[in-house]
Amino acid sequence: DFKHESVDNWPSFLVLVWNQPDKQYIVIEKRYLAFQFTETAIRQMLEPVNTILAKSNLRIHWEPLFEQKVFWDIIRRYKNKIQEIKFELVTPNMANISKVLSEEIKDFAKTTNSAKTSVGLVADPASSLSVKESDVAVASLVNYAAQGGGNISLRLKGIKRTIKTSKTVKTTEIEQAEANDPQTAVALLKIFLDQ
Repeated sequence: DFKHESVDNWPSFLVLVWNQPDKQYIVIEKRYLAFQFTETAIRQMLEPVNTILAKSNLRIHWEPLFEQKVFWDIIRRYKNKIQEIKFELVTPNMANISKVLSEEIKDFAKTTNSAKTSVGLVADPASSLSVKESDVAVASLVNYAAQGGGNISLRLKGIKRTIKTSKTVKTTEIEQAEANDPQTAVALLKIFLDQ
């Protein structure tokens, strides 16, 4: 009794969830046949999970990782042209990265019950911000955001477009890897992710 039938066929992609107290990652294969943007895949995966977690007043917040070097390169490239920097930080609750934030910011977020905390720096219209890598307070905010704790937006003099670190997602390319068992596969993935 064979007959022709149309069946929806969606392209597959790989997803790795690493959820431990010291590391919390969601890694998604960049596969344009499945999703043009990996952010779309993450949103669609987390929406039903957040619906369930909301019953317990919990939520998963995700932010892309980016290289700190990218931020500091932008600062050097546009020296004397940076008008505004806005740090949008997810409330620190990940043990592996919250240690880089000052206790004041952590306590402030905790006592106010904020899910996200914004810290903004704005220069006088006739001037520009002076941001240095040696500044411990700024460096800690950049470090926290780069490790998945938030996003940084920069606005430059004379340019309406905002530069966002969330558009400079950290990627790891794995051409080929083989493992004989699941434990070896997990160990290989951990090595790649720690790079």
